[in-house]
Amino acid sequence: MAAGVLARSSPRCFVLMSGMLAVTTSSLRVTAKSAFRASAVRCFALPTAEEMMPGSNEMKARAQGARAKYPDRILSPLEATLFAIEQRAKIVDVRTAAERSTHEINGRKGVAIRGAISLPLNDLVSSKVSVPSGPLLLVCSKGPKSLVALDYFLGEVGCEDEVKVVDGGTTAWDSEGLPTENVVQPDRPVT
Repeated sequence: MAAGVLARSSPRCFVLMSGMLAVTTSSLRVTAKSAFRASAVRCFALPTAEEMMPGSNEMKARAQGARAKYPDRILSPLEATLFAIEQRAKIVDVRTAAERSTHEINGRKGVAIRGAISLPLNDLVSSKVSVPSGPLLLVCSKGPKSLVALDYFLGEVGCEDEVKVVDGGTTAWDSEGLPTENVVQPDRPVT
C-alpha cells in the first residue's frame, strides 16, 4: 500500500483511504474527522476463525467469492509451476502445522509442496508473521483456504505484488506428479 492508510475500526472491517483515516462499523456506515470522497473508500473484512477452518461452510463461501472475484489469479498446478519458475515466486503454504501434518493428500498424510514456506493464514491475520514481499504462490490442501488467503492478501493487506493460487491445492499438485515432500510436526510423527 503505497499512499494509503489502513485503520482497524471494528473487529472485522477496515477502510483504506488515500491520505485520510476513516472509521467504519460492521454495517458499513462511514464517519471521518475530515471530508473525503466516497469513491476513495474500500472496505475489507478480516477472515473469521470460521472462514479459516477447513471444510466449514464459511470457508467455502468466502473461497467461492474469491474465485469469482479473482479468476485470473487461479492457476492449474502446471501453470503454477511455470509462474513459480518464471517469476521466482515464493510458494506459501497457508495451512497450520497441524493441518500440514494431518491432512490427507491422495491417501498420504504430511505432504507439502517441496520448498514451500509455511505461513499459516491464522498467523498472518493475527500479525504473528508478516506477508513476504515479491510474487507469491499460495497453496493449502485442496484450495479453499488459499483462496481465502488470496482474498485477504489482495483486499485486506493491499498486497501490490503478484499473488496467485494453485487450483486444487497440494492435492492437485501431487496428482500431477509435481515435487512434494513429507512434513512432520516437530514433536509428533505422522502415522
